[in-house]
Amino acid sequence: MDVKGFQVLYSQVVQVSWIFVNHPDIALNFKPKSHLVKTTYMNLLLKLIEKLDKLPQSFSETELRNTRTELVDLTETGFKLDWLKEKLDEISLEWKKTSEASRIQELEQHNKNLKAELNKEKIKSATSAAKVLWLEQTVSNLKTKQNKKPKLSPN
Repeated sequence: MDVKGFQVLYSQVVQVSWIFVNHPDIALNFKPKSHLVKTTYMNLLLKLIEKLDKLPQSFSETELRNTRTELVDLTETGFKLDWLKEKLDEISLEWKKTSEASRIQELEQHNKNLKAELNKEKIKSATSAAKVLWLEQTVSNLKTKQNKKPKLSPN
């Protein structure tokens, strides 16, 4: 079927019509004239819209970067996609917040583990210091006993 000069499948008519109703100027500057090329770009646009309906946490950093590249490519063909750019910006921001929160939790856990290890080392150090002090005291006591013993004369 033809929707505003784009050949689309019957299953896509509702979605493509919705796009043109809500964003009537979307294709005013669209450059390609070939029906095949126009259909290909419309399919890419529909896939992009579908991607942007996912939850921010479901994206990887690479997927976000690739999605932004796809959006730029479609914009360069003449599609007016400010509304999708805003949506992608919101998704990216939410993804960053979630990602940073996760990273903060990881760092806090790592910090907690390091503190526990430090406390173990402090205990080992205190135990070793106590042993050294005990040995020094024992040596000192032995020296004192040695010095108090009467010396035998060789007669």
